[in-house]
Amino acid sequence: MWKKKGEGLTSREVKGTVKFGGESLMVWGCIGWNGYVAILEGGLLESMDDSG
Repeated sequence: MWKKKGEGLTSREVKGTVKFGGESLMVWGCIGWNGYVAILEGGLLESMDDSG
């Protein structure tokens, strides 16, 4: 979902959650392609190969 800088979320984009009768907070986000490439170049694939 694309947002302009400083634009808030609408109630349609936020979902409340309840866990075990108490309150909880769900946080999610996204990453751009350049961040993803940086993670891969930083050795993620080699680490995954080493762990099986």
